[in-house]
This record gives sequence, structure tokens and C-alpha cells, in this order.
Amino acid sequence: MLLDDRGLAPSEQQESRIRSCEDLETLRMWMRRVIRVRTVDELFV
Repeated sequence: MLLDDRGLAPSEQQESRIRSCEDLETLRMWMRRVIRVRTVDELFV
């Protein structure tokens, strides 16, 4: 997971949310954000 590569450890709940997401636009948005966020919570803002 890209978050792990950046040294960000998602909680079980956050990881579940990411893995269960089937909305492609949401996934694309998260992919764009993952390179800038400093915390996992920022991913979901």
C-alpha cells in the first residue's frame, strides 16, 4: 500500500475503508492525495 511506503500506518478501520471502496472516482482522489498527506486522516478530508 502506498501509505506504508510513505511511512503512514492506517488503522484497521482506515485500511478496511480503503480496501472496501469500489468507487473509482474516490479511489482516484485518494491516489492523488496520498502523495501529499502527512497523516492518514488527511486522506479522507
